[in-house]
Amino acid sequence: MEHPREYRYSTAHCWVHVVGESARVGVCPGLVAQGAVSDVTLPRLGALVRGGDSVASVVIFDKSIEIHSPVAGSVVLVNERLLEEPSLVGDDPFVSGWLFEVQLSYDETLEGVMDVDSYLRIDN
Repeated sequence: MEHPREYRYSTAHCWVHVVGESARVGVCPGLVAQGAVSDVTLPRLGALVRGGDSVASVVIFDKSIEIHSPVAGSVVLVNERLLEEPSLVGDDPFVSGWLFEVQLSYDETLEGVMDVDSYLRIDN
C-alpha cells in the first residue's frame, strides 16, 4: 500500500495529515493487518493530548495495541464510523480508517513526525 507523500509519519507507526490548524491521525498499514482490527477505542471529544500520549487503541487478534498521538492539541473530531466498522483501520487506513482529529496546539512544531521517505527508511 502506498503511503501518501503529503502526510507525516511517527516512529510509533501513525500518520498525520495536517490541513491548516488541524491534524487528522491514523495508523500505518504496517501496524495493523488488513481486516484484522476487531475493535477500536477512540479519545473523547475535547480531550487535550500531547505528542506521545496514549489516546486510542485498536484490538487485533484479541490483543489491544495502544495508539500514541504524534501531535499535541485538542480532539475536535473522532471517526465514529469505526465503532461499527473497525476493520476500516486496516482495510483503508489513509482514507476512511482515520482515528481522530486534533486542533493543533499553538506551539506544535511537528518535530516529532517525519516525511514519508524518512519513515519508510526506518520501517524497513
